[in-house]
Amino acid sequence: MRSLVKGGQIVTAVQTYFADVLIEDERIAATGFFDPQSVDRVIDATGKLVLLGGVDPHTRLDARSRGQRPRTTFLDS
Repeated sequence: MRSLVKGGQIVTAVQTYFADVLIEDERIAATGFFDPQSVDRVIDATGKLVLLGGVDPHTRLDARSRGQRPRTTFLDS
């Protein structure tokens, strides 16, 4: 399956620029400007930031609640 994230502002560690993101088989294949007719799905990102490979590091895996610790944490082995 080929998807296209169209019209967003791409943000990387060193720059920001306007372009489309072509996704093939759940992986980023390329950035640039692409014909939406050549893909299976188009996601409109106009007015949005597109973070390539961004991961939210904010988790509560090691937070205690009501005196108990979650079953899966960074501390488990």
